[in-house]
Amino acid sequence: TEKEARDLVRNMVEAVGYLHKHGVVHRDLKPENILLESSTDDSTIKIADFGFAKHVMEASSACGTPGFVAPEILKGQKYGLGVDVWSLGVIVYITLCGYPPFYDENQAQLFAKIKAGRYSFHKKYWEHISEPAKGFIRAMLTVDPGVVGAGASDEPKASRRWTCAELLEHEWLEAEIGHIDLGHSLKHLRDAHATNDLLFEANHAATGPHANPDEHDDYHNHVEGRPVK
Repeated sequence: TEKEARDLVRNMVEAVGYLHKHGVVHRDLKPENILLESSTDDSTIKIADFGFAKHVMEASSACGTPGFVAPEILKGQKYGLGVDVWSLGVIVYITLCGYPPFYDENQAQLFAKIKAGRYSFHKKYWEHISEPAKGFIRAMLTVDPGVVGAGASDEPKASRRWTCAELLEHEWLEAEIGHIDLGHSLKHLRDAHATNDLLFEANHAATGPHANPDEHDDYHNHVEGRPVK
C-alpha cells in the first residue's frame, strides 16, 4: 500500500540523513543498494555499497548510475549532499509506480531529460497515488540543488531541492493515507527487476508507459524539474 511504501521511504530518508549529518555523501543510491533487513519486515532497511561514498568536501568526480545520477553531476558542476536526495527521488518514484521517471534508449537523450528535470506523473499509473506523495517527489527531483556542500540553504524551498531534514517534515510523511493498493506498481517493479531494467545497462527494456508511449495521451506532459506546493 502507499502507507507501507511511505514507511519504507521515511526510513530511507532517515538513513541518508544520518550520513549527511556526518558529512558523507553516498553518490550511488539506487534500488540495488537499499537492502531490507529481513524477509518479514518491509520497512527496516540498510544502505549498501559505499564504494563511491566521500566526505562531501572531497566529492568532485563524476560518478553514479545513469538513471539515478543528479543533473549537477551530468553538467560537470560542483555538487554536495543534494545528489543523494535526487537519487532518492528517483527511488521513491519507482517505489510508487514501478518504473523510472527518466528513460531513453539513447543515453545522451536520457541525460538531457535528467538535466532538464523532465518527467511525468502518467495518469494510468499515478491517478491513485496521493497528491502529497507527488509533492514529496517534486521536492526531491528539482534541478536546482540549492546549497553546494554540507551547509543549510537560505533559498526558499519552493525554488530548490529539499534536504533530508526538510523532507522528514514533509506533509506526506504525516498525512492520513487510505488503503491505496500498489499492486499494479509492484508488478511493473518485479518486471523491471526480471529484465534487469533498474540496472540501466546497455539494451535494457522499457517498462510502464515508456514501453508504449503512444498509448498514453499524457506521456509528454512533463514536470519541469521544480517543486510544486
